[in-house]
Amino acid sequence: MASGKTSSGFEFNVDRAVIDDMRIVDAVAEVADGSNPLAISFLVKTILGEEGKKALYEHLQEEEGRVPLTKVSNEITEIFK
Repeated sequence: MASGKTSSGFEFNVDRAVIDDMRIVDAVAEVADGSNPLAISFLVKTILGEEGKKALYEHLQEEEGRVPLTKVSNEITEIFK
């Protein structure tokens, strides 16, 4: 299990075995090259699980109720680092 905290203060726990999945690598590549920016949703749910995804969205939610894609992407990038 890998645990940490992003620079925005989001605390996470990630099962290292989850990251050892070629589908994760494919999704990261799709997001990085712009061919499928929606793959970020798969990454969040797979890496953090449903409860972790909910916690991340609550953490990043703006006053208007939106969860910006760029903020989610930045958090996932930090978690990978």
